[in-house]
Amino acid sequence: MQPFFETSGWSLPSNIAPQNQKESSKKNKKDDDLKESKATKEADQLQAQLASLNGPTSSQNKKNNNKNNKKKRALEDKNEKKQHEQQNKKAKKEIKQQTIEKQTEPNNKKNQQKKKLQEMLAKKKQVNNNSEKNKDNKQQTSKKQSTNKVETKVVSVKKAVDLDDGLTPLQRKMKEKLSGARFRWLNEQLYTTPGKQSYELFQDKPELFDEYHEGFRHQVESWPVNPVDVFIEQLKKLPKGTIIADLGCGDAMIAQTLTKQKVLSFDLIAKNDYVTACDITKLPLEANSVDVVVFSLSLMGTNYLDFLKEAHRVLKVGGELKIAEVVSRFTDLDAFINLLENLNFEFVDKDDSNKMFVMLYFEKQTNFEDELEGEILSGLSKTQKRSLKKGAGINNSKSKLQKKAQQLLKPCLYKKR
Repeated sequence: MQPFFETSGWSLPSNIAPQNQKESSKKNKKDDDLKESKATKEADQLQAQLASLNGPTSSQNKKNNNKNNKKKRALEDKNEKKQHEQQNKKAKKEIKQQTIEKQTEPNNKKNQQKKKLQEMLAKKKQVNNNSEKNKDNKQQTSKKQSTNKVETKVVSVKKAVDLDDGLTPLQRKMKEKLSGARFRWLNEQLYTTPGKQSYELFQDKPELFDEYHEGFRHQVESWPVNPVDVFIEQLKKLPKGTIIADLGCGDAMIAQTLTKQKVLSFDLIAKNDYVTACDITKLPLEANSVDVVVFSLSLMGTNYLDFLKEAHRVLKVGGELKIAEVVSRFTDLDAFINLLENLNFEFVDKDDSNKMFVMLYFEKQTNFEDELEGEILSGLSKTQKRSLKKGAGINNSKSKLQKKAQQLLKPCLYKKR
């Protein structure tokens, strides 16, 4: 606010008015400063008094607080140390367990491997024991077979040695010639007479059969291949329980060799326990009872066609017929095959790779002609049947077949040396 006198337009002289104002303002400032100083002093005194009163308690509190803080820190440090120690212990335990597990793992693996190896060894032992048993059984059977072979050979050798004792070289030569002549004569008898007659001859004089087979063995020794061995290799592959009829078996080598299959051996003389003596045209077997029939160099006799008919009777439908014969016996091989086809054998294959022997393979077919004849001739008497057959020319055809058979397969005769 402006002073009144300034608003009214009237004013003091310039020399007097500002000085008084200045002086008054200075005085007021001084008074204010004094008051402030006094107040500050009094405040300082009060604060000093308050500080003197409160000073020792606050320091003690501070000290106590510091002590408490230190204690807390110490406790916290102890707790942390304990926690660290516990953690370290746990870590050490874990490390120990891990190390123990690592150490035990290989041991466990080793133990497992040992168990597996033991199991494998036990299995191998069982397999070996079974194989050894099988080997022992096979060895025993082979030993029996070999002993039988050796016994037959030893007997023949002993006989020869006994007979040769005290003979001069010239006498031995003469004896060999005589035995050769004897073998040739017996061989000729077998090829040029019916089977029934040969059967009766050897039944009356069984020693002749031994003499014939001795000479036959000498002949076989000079052959590059024995057909019986070829047949044995083929028959080994047949399934277990296959029934095989070996007709004209001799020493029954097929039966002595094969163990899985059932081999029935037949010949004019029972050379050993494997052989059944009989006439091949009248086998002691039921019809359709055999899987395989073998003729290994045994189609002897003028009636060998009857042997083949008997083989057809005992064979099952689809059964196999195996024939091995000397090449020189055949006058016409294709005509011989046709002959067997007329007997209701189906031609399968032939092997003429060997210069000495021919191997022929056939299968049995059903005989529809016999079935038709049975139906047509049923209820007729014998005379009526004969007359009908003669009128149909059946007897003539069979006789023609017999003559044709003799022409197609010549006897195997050895020349004199």
